[in-house]
Amino acid sequence: MLLTRVDISFTVQWLSRSLNRPIKSFLNAAKNLFKYLNSTKDYRICFSYNGNTVANLGPKLSNSSNTTTKLSRDFNSKEGPRPLSTTSTIIVDSRNGKGSSRTSIINSSLVPIGFSDSDFTGDKATSKSTYSYLYKLAGRPISWKTKRATTFALSTLEAETNGLIKAIREVQWIIGLFSELSRPTDYPITLYRDNQGSITVANNLALYARTKHTLLKFRYVREQVKAKIVTIIYLNTKCF
Repeated sequence: MLLTRVDISFTVQWLSRSLNRPIKSFLNAAKNLFKYLNSTKDYRICFSYNGNTVANLGPKLSNSSNTTTKLSRDFNSKEGPRPLSTTSTIIVDSRNGKGSSRTSIINSSLVPIGFSDSDFTGDKATSKSTYSYLYKLAGRPISWKTKRATTFALSTLEAETNGLIKAIREVQWIIGLFSELSRPTDYPITLYRDNQGSITVANNLALYARTKHTLLKFRYVREQVKAKIVTIIYLNTKCF
């Protein structure tokens, strides 16, 4: 269940931590959030059909039947809205060892893709980590979540793997949803991450000797990869 907008997901989750100890700084943050919502109240996620599935996240468009141009906001552009095609491509840096290459993320209209990340002891009050994931269809969000972990992570790798497991479980829900809609998705669903260690473990358990205390979690991730439920690809987020 999606309980809040994707662009304020982390802020809402962060503010919810203060419900049992409200202080002035949290109140000021909540007021700033309401100001932001008031200035973006016309923003929405819209799916329409014009021969191909197209999605849009941006300002509310005219209700005129003559309006045919779909608009979206390009996060790399300061020019504001621009025409949106049915297939969007993002070019990012992908580094492997000493080498460097260019990777294209092609988001076709009927193939969902995901992004997942986690910090390490990001919550200074509890030393717990916060994970998040986002799944997109036709370039626009269909499922997302940000949450503080309920358990402690003893390393960055463990924190990243905990977040990865949550993201993979959501993949299974998305697959079930598409099946119910009689539109089974292609296997596997691509999940992008910026942590090389968790990807290495997911693909071959190479770090087994160093990670015995979390072996069960790694085996779960590995089994999902072997079953072709999900494929995990490195995404260098520094280019953003």
